[in-house]
Amino acid sequence: MHPTNDVCFTGLMENPIVRKGFCAAVMRVNPEEIEETELLPTHLHREYADDKLGILDVRVRL
Repeated sequence: MHPTNDVCFTGLMENPIVRKGFCAAVMRVNPEEIEETELLPTHLHREYADDKLGILDVRVRL
């Protein structure tokens, strides 16, 4: 599977080492600068009943 596939990408992000390396690459920082990563729920909270549902492939807290 190619990592641009949503299911493959989500699976890769479950590995904390891969997740840390990906975040470091996107932010252009050294991976050692990132102390910890945590996966968060991917469904975004709706403030109003008529708001659209937002679903992310992956959501990470650093």
